[in-house]
Amino acid sequence: MKRTQRYLVAVTVLTFTTVSCSTLSKMTGGLFSSSDAPPAEPNRKIASVPHARKRSGAPGKKVVYVVKPHDTLMKISFELLGDVNRWHEIYEDNQKVLSRPGALSAGTKLTVELSEVVPVEHHGDPYLIKHGDTLMLISKWAYGTFSRWKDLWNNNRALIHNPNKIYAGLEMYYVKDQPDAPKNASVRTPASVTGAKRK
Repeated sequence: MKRTQRYLVAVTVLTFTTVSCSTLSKMTGGLFSSSDAPPAEPNRKIASVPHARKRSGAPGKKVVYVVKPHDTLMKISFELLGDVNRWHEIYEDNQKVLSRPGALSAGTKLTVELSEVVPVEHHGDPYLIKHGDTLMLISKWAYGTFSRWKDLWNNNRALIHNPNKIYAGLEMYYVKDQPDAPKNASVRTPASVTGAKRK
């Protein structure tokens, strides 16, 4: 008899809890329900894309950009606007030809508004960042040592805001070392230093 009473009490409590949670979810518009969260994209790394900024300022001149092989919206945004974080503006203005941000095909024509353009100066030779690259690995490739990653960062501050986050498909620049002068090269000392008289 006591077991039956305990069972009935447990079933009553469980039923009340289930109804209360369901009612609370409806009252709050699903605020406490995880079913309203957007489905996760298994192949997308959220941290790999910088946060987009809101558009501000007066509208600028519009140009047509023809997508090249290996282009990304971030790359185009940096080349035309000087800021990788404004890729979303290009996407929003071209949703008629872009089904999603990563759906870029060579030859596609994009309309880009040139407003608040930040001029960017390039120093050195270009290097196309590949998947798996780090500044240390690129430093090893360019200079033969891992320790000069900071030289690369300082030369690309407009593109790389965080040295731990670089993005494949973007083009950074590195300055080649000047080759050392041959050891057996003769160095002529000016006559003004030696005091020799001209003949």
